[in-house]
Amino acid sequence: MKKSQQASLPVLIPPSVLRPIVFRIFTRKHSLSVTSASLETLARFVGSNCGCGWREQGLAELLLDEVARNWKHAGGGLIVEEVKEPSLHMILEDLGSRISNGRILPLPQNIPEHPMESNPKNEGKCHSSTEMSYPLDDRSKSIDLQGGVGEDNIFSPNDPRQWIRVVNAFDQPRLLYNMDKRNFALSPSSASVFPSSSSRIDAFRDRYNRVYQRVLRNSAFRQPSNVSRQSRQLESSTSSTNKGSYSLTFVSSLQGRPGTSHLLLGLLHLSPIGGFCLSDLTGSVALDLRFAKGVPEGETWFVPGMVLLVDGIYEEQTSSGPLPSISGGIGGNIGGRFVALSVAGPPCERRELSLETNSSSDHSSAPISGFGWTDFLGVGSRRAEGNRMRQIKQQCFETSSPISAHARTQIALMSDVNLNNPKTLQGLSNVLQVYNNLPIERTPLAFVLIGDFAQQAIMTGKEGACSVTYKGLFDRLAIILSSCSRLLQNSTFIFVPGDNDPWASNFCAGAAPPVPRGPIPDLFTSRVRRAFTVANAETQSCRAAHPGGEAIWTSNPARLSIFGPVQELVIFRDDISERLRRMALNFRDGSCQEPISAMPVGHSKNERHHDTYTDDMASDFRATAPDLERSRPTENNRIKENVGNVAARKLVKSILDQGHLSPFPTTTRAVFWDHASALYLYPLPTCLILADTSTGPFSVTYEGCHVLNPGKFVTDSAPNKVTWAEYDISTCKSCIREEQF
Repeated sequence: MKKSQQASLPVLIPPSVLRPIVFRIFTRKHSLSVTSASLETLARFVGSNCGCGWREQGLAELLLDEVARNWKHAGGGLIVEEVKEPSLHMILEDLGSRISNGRILPLPQNIPEHPMESNPKNEGKCHSSTEMSYPLDDRSKSIDLQGGVGEDNIFSPNDPRQWIRVVNAFDQPRLLYNMDKRNFALSPSSASVFPSSSSRIDAFRDRYNRVYQRVLRNSAFRQPSNVSRQSRQLESSTSSTNKGSYSLTFVSSLQGRPGTSHLLLGLLHLSPIGGFCLSDLTGSVALDLRFAKGVPEGETWFVPGMVLLVDGIYEEQTSSGPLPSISGGIGGNIGGRFVALSVAGPPCERRELSLETNSSSDHSSAPISGFGWTDFLGVGSRRAEGNRMRQIKQQCFETSSPISAHARTQIALMSDVNLNNPKTLQGLSNVLQVYNNLPIERTPLAFVLIGDFAQQAIMTGKEGACSVTYKGLFDRLAIILSSCSRLLQNSTFIFVPGDNDPWASNFCAGAAPPVPRGPIPDLFTSRVRRAFTVANAETQSCRAAHPGGEAIWTSNPARLSIFGPVQELVIFRDDISERLRRMALNFRDGSCQEPISAMPVGHSKNERHHDTYTDDMASDFRATAPDLERSRPTENNRIKENVGNVAARKLVKSILDQGHLSPFPTTTRAVFWDHASALYLYPLPTCLILADTSTGPFSVTYEGCHVLNPGKFVTDSAPNKVTWAEYDISTCKSCIREEQF
């Protein structure tokens, strides 16, 4: 039986309270202006139809967005006012007849969507090109929560697999942050893998602007509203005010202010004459890191290429000194040097706060608006589609029907699947056979197989590394998959390439190729696709109830959208821990010129005031209890597990604080500048699958983001044991699995 819904009671909304929402929807999103009389009309309309949930549930935004769309489709002008044609009252009356509990019901098929489309006078202008004018506004298919989805979807609405979408890095919307408008917009230029040199500047500017706005949104950097403008100017010369908030100083503002303390935000990199320097959008300054300490000490990595917060004292250029300045203030470089006392990463921001869905009742800080209306993946924005998708998710997992009572929620993840290793093929066959013998409701929704699928780079001229040999690897995989027909008929297999897979390996010869990198070409995967086609053809009669299995070859990195904007999974294959250890600065011995060779086991207390923007990751980490499901309770294993936990926490904090998958110089890890937006981790994903074979498997939660490393599928030290991970999309938790064969 369907639950009865209580009718929402009307409320009285003052026009001044509704004005910010109307401005955001009508003016910013639809480029419309609203008169005072129309604002009062809209306030009465929203209050009478949405009730108490107009703000908390986001009903007002959805309703006003539909009003603006109908106004534009009806041929209305730039000013929303009461005229004869189109009539605002007529549009509101038509919408009011279709509203139930603040939500707009779908129209019958024989009724036009907009009331003015049947008017002959509006013919020719009612079909305006709003779809092309507002690319960030999602245009998802209408979803009927009572029956699942629209006519295009013939499958069961209780099958979660149909709500999983793989987003290729090259198909992801290329968004740029606009500092003037404080929102994201699509890049006006077309992307290219051979861009001009200006694209590199634009990539750095966009990365810095994203981190800069994220820092300013943090409560530690927001100025109290009761502080006067004059007091702010007097306190701007110090890195922290008496009220406890911090202010950032641009590099160009250091000139003429020697001996003063400042907090800088910039990119750490090597200068042409040696030494380190810090750069922002206004200039560069030489860094003296002899007295610097990392904050928190021993719990994060600091490498060139990261955007860091540096607190210290500026010193002007002198005739002699141990560290020369860069260029003496020529060409955007500031003379003198900045003596760093503490170095920290930028504060991380939770996904709920970034997407304006935080329901916290903390009144100590002023509320800040998020980016809930921005469509980051091309699957719909959080504010527009989030409520409906959450209800669909609840319908899939919490319905009392026998099918959804045992709904499949697992995703199996296997990393570094070297197909030219006989032990890997044997272990993969055993694992798939175990899943194939399970009941359908216990099999995973998807299998994610992550490269490298070859132990050495393909097509580099070496023996056994030709294209024919590589195609034979997937032919062997097709034979193994053909023996698991039930999995091929009911699961999705996702393949993510590694550095040794073509075509990137053809010109990199085993070195790290530029990221993002494309999927494995279809030339090598034809046998695997044929195996899925044959398996699905055997159960063609059942396809009306459940979708068939499929194989998807995607990029590195790749993203999985589960239930639209509700959940986002990022998959990235890179040995990032090894690169961090090789390039990291060592603050422990007072010298930052040599990298450290091993990861520290201990961690100490935070330094000074920077503990404001360090998260209690220990509590989040302890909440993720089952890291190793079958580890033996020996003292040696406990020591190894503790060391692995510290290393995992250090890696996770370093990456998520940067909000970037590759925070390295382009000379170390090249990046396609026009596709750099695919590497950002902002907003934070629900889960980050970081396939790193240079460190052990782990499962850590930091700032609400679950980070998972499946580890190497078959290790050299234990060739008869396979290791993989399982992620649960209903609980957003994971576990590490091990099996002997």
